[in-house]
Amino acid sequence: MATTNNNIVVVMIPLPAQGHLQPLLELARRILSSSNFTIPVHYAGSTTHLRQAQSRAHGWDPLTTPNLHFSEFQMPTLDNIPPDSNDFYPSNLIPSFYAALEFRQPVADLVKNLSAADKFRRVVVIHDILMSWVVQDVITIPNTEMYFFHAVSALDVCSRILEAKLNPDPVTPPADVAEILQELACMEPGSDSPPPLMVKYVEKQMSCAVNYGGRNIFSTCRPIDGIYLDLMQQAFKSYDEHWKTWGLGLFMNPLEMDQNIKKDTTSTPPRHHLLQWLDKQEPNSVLLVSFGSAASFTDEQIRELALGLEQSQQKFIWVLKEADRANVFAENINGGSSTRAFVLPEGYEKRAEGRGIVERGWAPQLEVLEHASTGGYLCHCGWNSVMESISTGVPIAAWPLHTDHPRTALLLIKGLKIGIYVRDWAHRNELVKAETIHNAVKILMDSTEGEKLRQKAAELKDTVKASFMDGGATKKDIESFMSYITR
Repeated sequence: MATTNNNIVVVMIPLPAQGHLQPLLELARRILSSSNFTIPVHYAGSTTHLRQAQSRAHGWDPLTTPNLHFSEFQMPTLDNIPPDSNDFYPSNLIPSFYAALEFRQPVADLVKNLSAADKFRRVVVIHDILMSWVVQDVITIPNTEMYFFHAVSALDVCSRILEAKLNPDPVTPPADVAEILQELACMEPGSDSPPPLMVKYVEKQMSCAVNYGGRNIFSTCRPIDGIYLDLMQQAFKSYDEHWKTWGLGLFMNPLEMDQNIKKDTTSTPPRHHLLQWLDKQEPNSVLLVSFGSAASFTDEQIRELALGLEQSQQKFIWVLKEADRANVFAENINGGSSTRAFVLPEGYEKRAEGRGIVERGWAPQLEVLEHASTGGYLCHCGWNSVMESISTGVPIAAWPLHTDHPRTALLLIKGLKIGIYVRDWAHRNELVKAETIHNAVKILMDSTEGEKLRQKAAELKDTVKASFMDGGATKKDIESFMSYITR
């Protein structure tokens, strides 16, 4: 039970996209679960995106959680733009990012009111680094501290800092790490950049971020990429006395990593049909195929993927749905369901019956990955998906699509050694043929190499879990962070 109130209040400002909303909400949960402090948390955003985060929380109810407050801001009306099936990048979300720029004044007002309250001696503002422009007035408000939240790997941020030569102190990484960093530095310039409109948005955020100091929270933990947390700390230690890095995740996982976090067991929903099907399969025999909430494929690529899975003769669950819209609760522009009608080869689902399932609706992905019958995960290497996979000990067939994905894929394959490529980044503009997909799936699911990857992934899962226990590296990071904000 919480025992101390240090007169601290936390304000969280997420980027309005699923991969950023959810881990920051899970960080709020972790702060609230601290055994030593009672610290209220205000999680701020548009009504729609707050509802999105609340509805997708796993294993707990944010609306009934004590000391968790939701501050709703009005967002300008957005056109309901459908995803571009020819664009892997989630361009349909960009309008909501620009609309969220209107939160600058509401955020300042919220923080001012909390700062002026006699009961709080410090307001801790944790903002997604891609919302830095929105919080620019906060730095002038008394009794406030700014913290960056990074919803990507420490490798991603560290490598970009070193490539841009932003680090004032030279660092010498270990040989294996240097090899990975060199491979990243040799990527074609701008090869993982988002569309021009998004580039402009990021530049706007970074122009403000340089003024906020260097307190950094990462959705990761030290067994995964602690070396990169240490490299950043080493590179900036003499430049900024406030520079700090904490790895406080995993946040997107089904394991109760923190002993103080308890699941809500007041109700038990009916068991999902995918889990019932998995119950009947052999251990490690099923491949999960899912590309997250923000990726769209062309019809031609969908067909090749379908044929590749069929030719592999491996069991699979394929979550086939369109990318999130800016408003995930809105119907499509023509009315009716917002689910895109993906066309599969004629008779495909009938032929796959008993061996594979195409799931066109919501799927309990965490439970699927955690199931003993699941032995591999074909995905886009979005950071939250990777965290889910690592926490369940499932190796990955990597199909990076944009931005941080190629760097994450390299971490999985060269660094952690728990994955293989379906398509490497050098061939990102090419159609991935059925034969290529078939070969990758066979290696992951039905080969000695795949078995070694599963063993390595299981070992990493155990190491990560141990790091959250008393005396573990991640537990120490969490304790260090809590001590720092309440000092």
